[in-house]
Amino acid sequence: MKLVINGRTHTISEHVTTVSELLYHLGVDRNICIVEINGEIPKKGDYLTTSVEDGDCVEIVHFVGGG
Repeated sequence: MKLVINGRTHTISEHVTTVSELLYHLGVDRNICIVEINGEIPKKGDYLTTSVEDGDCVEIVHFVGGG
């Protein structure tokens, strides 16, 4: 399946079907990011059930701390 992630097209395994699986596949810690899919921001509690599908546009924003 092809997804546009942060403006770049990526080919992702068809076995990745949810936001949670996508983050795991990409090696992203779900606790330090926000995900937007096609302009919608799902709640973190819904990452296990929110689907990703071929052609979706995904934005992943990481939190950065510092001082």
